[in-house]
Order: sequence, then C-alpha cells, then structure tokens
Amino acid sequence: MSSAIEEEKEILESIYPDEFQCLDERTFQITQTIDPEESKCSDPPSVIFIATLSDEYPNEIPDTKIRFSPPHRWLGEEQLKRLQEVVNQNAQECLGMAMIFSLCSILKEEVNIVLSEQCEKEEKEIEDIQNREIELENEKFQGTPVTVESFMKWKKEFDIWREEEIRKENEEKLREALNATSNTNARKAILEKKLTGRQLFERNMVKVDDSEDYDHL
Repeated sequence: MSSAIEEEKEILESIYPDEFQCLDERTFQITQTIDPEESKCSDPPSVIFIATLSDEYPNEIPDTKIRFSPPHRWLGEEQLKRLQEVVNQNAQECLGMAMIFSLCSILKEEVNIVLSEQCEKEEKEIEDIQNREIELENEKFQGTPVTVESFMKWKKEFDIWREEEIRKENEEKLREALNATSNTNARKAILEKKLTGRQLFERNMVKVDDSEDYDHL
C-alpha cells in the first residue's frame, strides 16, 4: 500500500467512523444515509460509494462504483449514469490531491438533487391525473355543445315523441267520454268526432253490448 493510499485511509476512517469499510488494501467503501427532508423522499436509500485506488493515486482517477441499499424506484439506470458522470467530472478536477471525501460529498449532494427532482416529477404526474379526472367529471355536467345538426336531430325526435303523447292523451279522453255515457246517440256523436266504431273496436276501448246494435258504427 502506497503512502498516499494509507494516508487516504486514515482520513476516511476519521471522517466516517461508522460508514467507512476497507474491503481490501486498495478498495474502500463508504455508506452514507440520505436525509428524507433534504431529498424530499419519505423512504430514501443509503448510497454506497466504492473506490479502488491504484499506485498512481492521487494522480490517477480511482475506479468507482455506486450502489443503493435498498434499490429505489427513483434511482434507475438513467439516474445512476448521471451520478457516475458527476463523480467522474469531480475526480478529474481533484487530480493530484486526496479526493475520496470530496467525491463522497458531491455524490451525496447529487443524490439529494436527483431524489428531489423525481419526487417533484411524481407529484406533478399525480396532480395531472387528478386534474384530468376533475375535468372529465366537470364535462358530465357541461353537456354536449349544441350545433344546428344536433338541434335539428333533437327537434325531430322531440316532435315524434310529442305527437305520440298527444295521440295517447286523445285516446284516453275518448275512452273516458265513452265510459261516461251509455246513450247510443251520445256515444255515436263522440265516435264521429274522434274515431270510427271499427277503430274504437280495434283499440278495445268499448265492449260489445248484445242489447244494442253497433253495425252502423
């Protein structure tokens, strides 16, 4: 182990007494917890940073890996690639000096940013869904816009319905008038105004009386 790696190890052990783990002489692992408030995430994972240092360190960028424990739905391959790029860029800027602490810090900060963005994105998606549901519900009360074509179609259907209602009303009035009298002449007068005797028979609005002759109706 080079003196630079040994010195880096001592620094990390002092900064991360509980989070630091030496996997071997050249490979260090730092596990950092993510604060729910800073990340706007109710169940943030821990971010695990693994760095393998070469003999040329710190004049050579260490081999780094990023993991999450447990895996999180907001931290997929796309987000992992973004985090790795941020770490690599920062490592380039830190060449020639101890950099693991700096890389861990920038990584944790970027994880908070990514989680916050994913939280806002999910909230926006939920809000859009809710707004759409409200719009659909409101459309039920607004009805269909009236056009000339739709009005004419409605009027035609209404006229047919109204004509049928008037016919039913007239037949009911005729039935009531016939039932109200047993006088043959009166019944004949009623029928002459409304229906013929045959039509009245066919609609079953009068009963045959053997004592009277309706052949003339």
